[in-house]
Amino acid sequence: MRTTVKTAKEVSISRNISKAKINKGGGLDVTYYETIIFTDGDGQEVELSRQQTSEGRNLIHDDMQAAFDMLRTHLAIICDQPEAKDKTFYELDEDVERLNNFKVSSYSIGGSGNHEGVSISGNRRLRGGRVLNLNAPFTKYFDENDPYESATELQSLINHCNEEVLEYLDGKIKPNAQGDLFDQAESEAEDME
Repeated sequence: MRTTVKTAKEVSISRNISKAKINKGGGLDVTYYETIIFTDGDGQEVELSRQQTSEGRNLIHDDMQAAFDMLRTHLAIICDQPEAKDKTFYELDEDVERLNNFKVSSYSIGGSGNHEGVSISGNRRLRGGRVLNLNAPFTKYFDENDPYESATELQSLINHCNEEVLEYLDGKIKPNAQGDLFDQAESEAEDME
């Protein structure tokens, strides 16, 4: 049963992404915590929180894929791949040919405050068409004992990915090719009038 709460007061909804994964169908599976805050009829503030899981059936937008692709450099460095040996983050980040061997499929955020960090998963194409699955260990953004030199860049890119995930949840998906053809035909018909 669906219940609707009517209120004349402002409703605040926030979503905190904890995991995002590009699924085999090209959609996005997302786990997030949603918090809804509103004022009830008695003037009391009510907060509702829940963990949500969304299994995306719509294809991800090219912007989402580009955001995931930006994480390839971190995957290579954190997993100690040969491409990253003796290279700085920025040197490897500009080596598009080497990075094309890597694909990021998911990330998972954990911890909080100074203990917050991320785990990245993906793969690396090997010679002969073989694929090596890679799971980067949990990497804190701020770790005094074992600092990751590019933690600031990693955190910034994860924030960018989270923004793309939120837009996906709000309907930003890959345009339908048939829809584009329909729109084009409709536009051409209007031009002929």
